Amino acid sequence: MKAQGFSLIELMITISVIGVLSTLSVGSYRANILKTNRAEARTQMVMIQSVYESYYSQNNQYPTANTLPPLTSIPRTANYSYSTVLNTTAMIVTGYTITATATGNQANDTGCTSLTLNNLGNLLPASC
Repeated sequence: MKAQGFSLIELMITISVIGVLSTLSVGSYRANILKTNRAEARTQMVMIQSVYESYYSQNNQYPTANTLPPLTSIPRTANYSYSTVLNTTAMIVTGYTITATATGNQANDTGCTSLTLNNLGNLLPASC
């Protein structure tokens, strides 16, 4: 009569396979979370850009630091902090650069810790 159940070797192989699959899936999961957070940051930057471009279309110039429209309607994210630099020539604002800097766990996103978007629509780094 044959004994029922699994041998110790079969159980060890099964546990090893589960361990390898878990390791692979956790790494992929973390990479996808970072990628999703980057996409969210790009969306926020485009929303900020739309405020500047809307001001430009109404006033035929970009806002100055004194006339900057409120950005309170744009939701902030926990993974990036946002800042804007106004480009000026002869006291006239000729453009802007929006920067999203990774914070918290997003700072582990190698090569994509700082995203920039300018008034020409150039998003850098392009690989992000």
